Amino acid sequence: MRLTLVFTVFVLLLFIPSANASGTDSWEEVERILAQALENGDRAPAFTLGRELLAEMKEDADKFRITAARAGCRSIAWTWWTDGRVEITQIEPFGCPFHRVRNKDELLSAVRKMRERGEKSFVLLPDPSLYSSLMADRAEKKAILLEGGLYGWDTEYHSDSTCSLEYVSCTYWNGTVCRVNSENELSSRMQELASAGCDSFAFLLDSGTWDSVMASDSERLNALETSACVRGDACSYYSEIRILVYHDNDTPIYYPGYAILCAQRTGKEDCLPPMMKETLRAADGMVSRIYGTDEEMALSIHDMLCRHITYRVDDTTDSDDCCIGAILDGEANCDGYSDAYLLLCGLKGIPVRLADGNARRVSSPSEDPAHMWDLVLLNGLWRGVDVTWDDNENGGISYENYNMGWDRLLENYSFITDFMPANMLKVTDLEDRPVPEFRVKDMAGICEALHKTALTRRTQAVLWLDEKLYAEYLSPENPVWKWLDLAGVDGKVSYSNAERKLIISGITPLGADVITGAADSESDIIGLMRSASGSRELRVYLSPALYARYQEEDDPVWKWLDFAGIEGSISYSDASRRVTVSNISPLGTGILTVKVDTSGEMIRILRGADRSSVTEIRFYCSPSLFSSFESDQSRIWSWLDDGGVSDASIRYSEKRQVIFCIDIQWQP
Repeated sequence: MRLTLVFTVFVLLLFIPSANASGTDSWEEVERILAQALENGDRAPAFTLGRELLAEMKEDADKFRITAARAGCRSIAWTWWTDGRVEITQIEPFGCPFHRVRNKDELLSAVRKMRERGEKSFVLLPDPSLYSSLMADRAEKKAILLEGGLYGWDTEYHSDSTCSLEYVSCTYWNGTVCRVNSENELSSRMQELASAGCDSFAFLLDSGTWDSVMASDSERLNALETSACVRGDACSYYSEIRILVYHDNDTPIYYPGYAILCAQRTGKEDCLPPMMKETLRAADGMVSRIYGTDEEMALSIHDMLCRHITYRVDDTTDSDDCCIGAILDGEANCDGYSDAYLLLCGLKGIPVRLADGNARRVSSPSEDPAHMWDLVLLNGLWRGVDVTWDDNENGGISYENYNMGWDRLLENYSFITDFMPANMLKVTDLEDRPVPEFRVKDMAGICEALHKTALTRRTQAVLWLDEKLYAEYLSPENPVWKWLDLAGVDGKVSYSNAERKLIISGITPLGADVITGAADSESDIIGLMRSASGSRELRVYLSPALYARYQEEDDPVWKWLDFAGIEGSISYSDASRRVTVSNISPLGTGILTVKVDTSGEMIRILRGADRSSVTEIRFYCSPSLFSSFESDQSRIWSWLDDGGVSDASIRYSEKRQVIFCIDIQWQP
């Protein structure tokens, strides 16, 4: 009976958890006990701590909490006695995967495993020293999580008492994480990753680099992103831990034009979103008939986009900010124009980069100066191309912002030059352009510029006038038509007061049947009229004194025509002092025009005339001779008789002081 009682007590003692004489001697054993209890559904386990563990727990109860967390307990409550007896009164498991990690490599591996499994929530249980390190350096913690593939979460719970990190509603990515220590390194790494087609990446910056790129409202960062064709709106940044993250679940982080090119070059077109696929098909069709040198194709694409796109800013959609709206809808803002140019040139193998900054040319102080354009590599040098500004509202195409060098880029834009290529075209070649440009100071320079343009069969030119010459252009005389005429061209003129610029379009040569010139004297204008014989029209610009002479009552233009030996219709412009002779024809054979001062001179001319051919003589008389004729018109017959004329019809013009002897019959 007594033996049976002793055996029963011994068996009962065996089944009391951890109720051995020495108690539990390590936290690892406590962890196993709690983990087994959770696995078995036991919510009230009990056990006895050894003396050393009991002393540690009395000094710091968090050691017990940490151990419980490593066993999988989100929370735990207990009672205990001085003899080391511990009874659990409440225990709650994590309810999601948890990982014990001793170092950063194990932490990284655990996060990657959660990404592979697509877990929405999980718990990390770093060793206390690792936990302290992570909480002290949150940037490093964020970088490790990103590198492991954890992009974001709705909530992060962290507990110092249990050294645990819990992440709820997790999202994942496949991004690359880089640590950079300078702007140059950030720029080169961003371009390297973008060029490799990486879909997502993040950068952990040191404090100096962060302060540099984020200064002036992130201006330097924006320029750096643009130079790598990376969309700034795809960036999330964390100022307190100096991390930049480029990721977008729905759209590539690059400008769509660049993203399409990357997909096309790597054979991944099928991975593109539907709108990008459609844009690629349309873009391929647009450039399918464009051939030639890089210079010829780059210019053809510039012109094509100017004709295809209408400038529009639409805050209700993002399509106008990229090549999608520009190509599919034919509507875009400057971002869309630039992205479309990058895409079309890229499809033809022409290197293009995006560039942005602030425009120096804005119509009002309230206008947003932010602007984007392109850089294109031709003949080993990068050149600026601004398709937006070259697309005139009236449907015309300008080339002032095509093939721009450093000088014009700095005139047009304010931007971060650090991120521009080193091998830039230094000086814009004004004349060697689709539309030549000339800086002129006088009329001779204008004539030379327009003459050069016509000789090269180009139909448009831009003239940049100095202040004095532009004032002449704006004067009431408006000599621009004179400049065109004297250059031997026709054209239409528009101007910009702000830039003292004339745009001459529709330039065509006047042709050999139109003679132009300027005259300061009667001999000048008569010489020009003589040179116009056989031409259709003569345009002569008279000096102020000569034009005043033309307007006098004696109307000398007919005299000038007579002495030049031509006939024609006369028109004039007081504003420009231009006399135009049209319907020009020779006076005909047998007509002689002379100037006479006396009756004796008239008689000598008559006697010396070729009687076989002369049938009409026009005598332009001196005032005294014409006065003598007017006082006694019968005198003309004695003069004619003495000169050998038997008969003639006499007419005269008092206004011009000329006597016409017509249908002359000579004496035998």
